[in-house]
Amino acid sequence: MNQTPVVDLTLENRAADQVRRSVSLAIKELQRQPAATMVISRGIVVPANGSPVAVAHGLGREPQMVIVGAPRMADTTGQTSGTVYELAEPGRSDRSKTLILQGIGFSKDVTVDVTCY
Repeated sequence: MNQTPVVDLTLENRAADQVRRSVSLAIKELQRQPAATMVISRGIVVPANGSPVAVAHGLGREPQMVIVGAPRMADTTGQTSGTVYELAEPGRSDRSKTLILQGIGFSKDVTVDVTCY
């Protein structure tokens, strides 16, 4: 997500310039917060056979939090209860670029949405 840069200029009125600098600093601090760079990856298909799936998140850094949404199936016949989780094993992948997801307990492929902060 691209963020609009804060305008950096000096005002003639000293009090107005102090307010402008204070607001500018506050905006820059907020833009550095993890939630300001949240990424949602939608429609990720996780195979029922337990094969890991690599998902590029595009944050440019390791996520501080990963939330895997509720699994969805095309139909509800077969085993519909299971879980999808992130494999966060050291050395398995570069978490600053990709996440590895795996599903267990499903009889069919499931689709999930993943939110990264």
